[in-house]
Amino acid sequence: MMWVLFAIGAALCWGFYGPILGKGQALLQNPLKALLCVGGAYFLMGVLVPLGALGPSGLTKFTQAGVVNASIGGALGALGAICIIYAFRNGGTPTYVMAAGVWRRASHHYALYLVHQSTEGKY
Repeated sequence: MMWVLFAIGAALCWGFYGPILGKGQALLQNPLKALLCVGGAYFLMGVLVPLGALGPSGLTKFTQAGVVNASIGGALGALGAICIIYAFRNGGTPTYVMAAGVWRRASHHYALYLVHQSTEGKY
């Protein structure tokens, strides 16, 4: 049941993501500067931390399908961040952008994805 704690952690992080990113973008006065900061944080946490945790012996046995799917997932996450930043730039507020645009649609898309995967026997 440890996964529940991580799921709660993800919800808390994403709950703060929009408002803090919106404030940062406003203070930087440029959405591309905010995106650069997001990219820097992703690099630190998404590249350096796994490299350190895996060590040299953990960098073997990557499967092509795993790399492709994980990379597409990462690209979709980055594209989502870009969309959120530009939603803020064009007048959206964190309350509406995160609640209406992100959480609602993401949960529906994920549910449809799981249904599709379960019909193919993958889950």
